[in-house]
Amino acid sequence: MSELNKITLEIIANGKGILAADESTGTMSKRLEGVNIKSTPKNRLLFCVKEGGREAVTHFKVHKKFKNFSLLDVSLETGRTHQIRVHMQHIGHPIAGDQSYCRIKNWKNSTEEELNALNSLGRQSLHAYKLEFTYKDKNFSFLSDVPEELQKVIDQL
Repeated sequence: MSELNKITLEIIANGKGILAADESTGTMSKRLEGVNIKSTPKNRLLFCVKEGGREAVTHFKVHKKFKNFSLLDVSLETGRTHQIRVHMQHIGHPIAGDQSYCRIKNWKNSTEEELNALNSLGRQSLHAYKLEFTYKDKNFSFLSDVPEELQKVIDQL
């Protein structure tokens, strides 16, 4: 039996578009299911919101709004594969730079500087900055600075 208790993972994310005032905080409780998209070992599954899938709960809060993007603090109650990426895509705010769930390269109303910054990142605009858990009645907490290349994108938005 595992002695690992509640795990908290907090993530910073750049989501497409500006979330409306009533969307500045929220919880998504949508079931996720894997969908076989290719038979190659490298990329076998994408996930989608689907009735009958596994429970997945994601909380988000807008940390900062930019002209065309929102910087989010995201925390998870469950840890499903691609959970944040699928939930954000499902509500119409996919994660910038996500090649699987958001193939947008030219974001509507974005400046050339914003587009160059996002496209130069070469990866998803996601970063896990905090991990907390309890193991054998001892609390552990780990923090990680935002990587330089992601901070540069944030600064240019």
